Amino acid sequence: MRAIVSQRLVPTIEGKRCAAVEVLLGTKTISEMVLKGRLHDINLETSVRSPKSAQPLGAPSKS
Repeated sequence: MRAIVSQRLVPTIEGKRCAAVEVLLGTKTISEMVLKGRLHDINLETSVRSPKSAQPLGAPSKS
């Protein structure tokens, strides 16, 4: 596995829709979690290693 891509349409402040894309690289750790069915651990792993500016698609808006 090289990557997992998630796409969603999210509302803009103007009431339109905009594409939001999230890419999760298939590192050894992430690949092992997927194969073992430990999907709930992926969010924890990515939150520890993501830059502070990163925000998962399901997270509440910071603004």
